[in-house]
Amino acid sequence: MATEATTLTVDGPNGPRDIRISSPSRVLWPEIGLTKLDLARYIVEVGEAFISANGGRPVSLQRFSDNIDGDQFFSKNPPKGTPEFIRSVKVVYPSARSHPQLVLDEPAAAVWAVQMNTVVFHPWPSRVENTDNPDQLRIDLDPQPGTDFDDAIPAALALKDVLAEAGLTTFIKTSGNRGLHVYARSSLRMSSWTYGMP
Repeated sequence: MATEATTLTVDGPNGPRDIRISSPSRVLWPEIGLTKLDLARYIVEVGEAFISANGGRPVSLQRFSDNIDGDQFFSKNPPKGTPEFIRSVKVVYPSARSHPQLVLDEPAAAVWAVQMNTVVFHPWPSRVENTDNPDQLRIDLDPQPGTDFDDAIPAALALKDVLAEAGLTTFIKTSGNRGLHVYARSSLRMSSWTYGMP
């Protein structure tokens, strides 16, 4: 019996790569009907900006067994079958344990992660060449019981002002389905493949 699958061609610094997407019609967001293939195509479209913002850092993958309302787990080590073009870096945790962590260097790596049922990417605030020293400040504003997203907005804007007084330029982004992250970067270094991001 033939299995449902498709292939996406993803441009990158080393030329195009073909990434196989199995179960492309699997619905990840039941409420709006978005599929695994929809997410993979989105990552292809925003791939350059995605890698500019998240590449060159150890990353943990939040993978979902079915859809976003179902079981999920975190994947830190390179999963079995990781393509050769996707590298990893050995990192040491506060517990003194060490193991390899995935690194995304090109859009095809992110599309492959979607193939592995990744919906959420968790890049470290430090880069692979200096994992013990973060170059980003990240403050996570998660509404607690009795509050919601609308309560997080003024808190994020006030935090942006406070950090500006400290000389930090900040960026606010959504986090999960109801929170906000406030980011401040000490510097923005581009990889050898420049994406034209500011």
